[in-house]
Parts: sequence; C-alpha cells; structure tokens
Amino acid sequence: MRELRQLKQVDSELKQKSGRRNSIVPIIGEPLHADLENFVVVRLPLVKRNGRLCAEILKLSDLHYGHTDQRRSFLQRYLNLAQKNPHIRLQILGDLFEMQNLAPFLKEAEDPESKQIQAFLDDFEAVKKQLNIIILGNHDLRFAKASSKAIDLVEYLKLKLGSLNIFSVEPGRGVLAAYRVGKQIYTDYMLHGASNATVNYMTQLRRAALNFHTDIVSMGHNHKLASEPYTHYTIAKVGGKLCRLIYRTYLISCGCFLGYPAYAEERSAPINDVGAYLIRLYADRPGIEIVDTRIAFHTQLYTKNGTIKIEEDKK
Repeated sequence: MRELRQLKQVDSELKQKSGRRNSIVPIIGEPLHADLENFVVVRLPLVKRNGRLCAEILKLSDLHYGHTDQRRSFLQRYLNLAQKNPHIRLQILGDLFEMQNLAPFLKEAEDPESKQIQAFLDDFEAVKKQLNIIILGNHDLRFAKASSKAIDLVEYLKLKLGSLNIFSVEPGRGVLAAYRVGKQIYTDYMLHGASNATVNYMTQLRRAALNFHTDIVSMGHNHKLASEPYTHYTIAKVGGKLCRLIYRTYLISCGCFLGYPAYAEERSAPINDVGAYLIRLYADRPGIEIVDTRIAFHTQLYTKNGTIKIEEDKK
C-alpha cells in the first residue's frame, strides 16, 4: 500500500513536469473501504525497549486444545508474559482446537469439544482484552461443518469471553491489517495456510508476498517457527529525487503448541517447533524486530547454545 501511494505520487509529478501521460506506467489503486471484509486498522499501545518506543505482538498459532500431545504449559507461559505486559497484543492464526470427535480417525485426541473450548476460555480469560485477531484453521472448520455453519465459532468465543473487539474473517480467508505505531504505519497479511505447505512452508509465504506487498506476511498450520526477509526493489522520492529503495517484507512461520504426534511422524513431516515469536514494531522510525522467545521460555528443552535436551515438559 505504501508502495502504491509513493509510485502514484511520482507518476503525478512526472506527468505535470513532462506534460506526457505515458511518462511512467500508470498504477491503478483500489481504495480500502471501511467495509472491506478482511481489512482492519489497529492502533497499538507503546512501550520502551532498547531506548526506543515500540509496539509488541505475540503471534500464536496451532494451539490444538484437546490433543493429548498439546504443550499447554508452554502456551500458558506466553499468556503469563502477556498478562504481565498488558501492552502486548495477541493474535491466533488458526487451529485453536483439535475437534477430534468430528474426525474420529484421529486417535490421539480425547477431550470433547465442550472441554476443549472451556480450556481455551480458561486460559485466555486474563488476556482477553489483548486478543485482537483470530483466524480459523482447518481443524476449527470441522466445527463449522458439523454445525452446518449455524454457529460462528469465533463469535461464540467472543461472547463467552465478553470481548467483542476481536477481529475475524470467514474460514479460508486471511486478514490484512494496518498497525498504527506512533507516527509509523506497518502492514501485515496473515493466514492459516494450506496442507501442501507443511514441508515447503516458506514457499507459500513467498507466494503470498508476491500477492501482498506488506511489511509482514505471517502463516500458521505448518508447526514450524521460522522467519526470513524477502527483499525487493521499489522506487520512491527521497529529498526531492527519485531513488531506488530496498523494500523488505518479513516472512514469518508462527510455530505451534503441539508435540510430535504419530500422524506427523508417519508422514515424516518436519519435527514441530513449540513456541511463538514476539514481533516489535518501532515508533520513531521504520523498524521491525523478530524476537525468538524459545530460549527464555523453554529452558528445559533448549540449552544456551541452542542444542536440544531430551527432557519432557512437566505439566
């Protein structure tokens, strides 16, 4: 969006100076109306980090409440972090629940849907005002299919939490968000993801970055915690001169809170990364920092040099 505005301004100025309409390839923009279904503007509270004001977001994904191998205690550490830091905003990128009774071939899940939902409500009660976006995943869609879409799962959770400011979209859609961080505006496209991206998970993120030129593209579903800068060139006017600038999009795979279940091992899927990234967006000048929190929270799994210890999380 920022690219389009800059190039449209450059186009207009060139036309005025040259008097020719074909000075530059025209850019056609689509206004973002207030009723655009998957677009939301969020003003984020600020905190000082490293001597600079910034906003912080925890991107959680693939919680899988109800699965016998869920790492609920790890998730609760992140929620405790958010509770102690009320400026942090929480986002969930799908697969909140296992919903195994709606797919009986999954034998590793035992809790009924009602118990899964109640566990989620219990854990998120203390941070419900910090939760601003929920995207449904493929596991959550089992609930929609079983109820013939008579019950909107996110609307039900919002009512039970008493927090109606949570933004959501219809199943299968992504969310396009604009964050106001002081005088800076950051853009973020987030989605749950598709099964064919489980192994080549960065491939889908790169494809999404071709369609959405946002500052961040984030995805769940693949249970991997990884980030990669996707860099391309753009043109903008700086100090009265046209310049070629480097534009960077941060691709983020958002991890999970599930161990390594048998169905994943059977497919030789990559081993899951339990945890989440903390995203810092700076307010004084453009800057994005991706903080890997696993060393701080997973002391019994990761040593200081990053190697893994064979030790089970104590629930």
